[in-house]
Amino acid sequence: MQLVLKKLNSKFLTYVIKIISWVWNVILSSHPFSIMEKTQIITFSVILDILAAS
Repeated sequence: MQLVLKKLNSKFLTYVIKIISWVWNVILSSHPFSIMEKTQIITFSVILDILAAS
């Protein structure tokens, strides 16, 4: 039971992370941010992608 629950939580978490990453990419491409803000957002997106892949 716990193994099934962990798999469901893992799949759900991956799905949520992908959605957040996609939203960040849309925001990044549609709004004029400073270079520093873009760097921070891209770094955050990369971290989310790594979490989603693991």
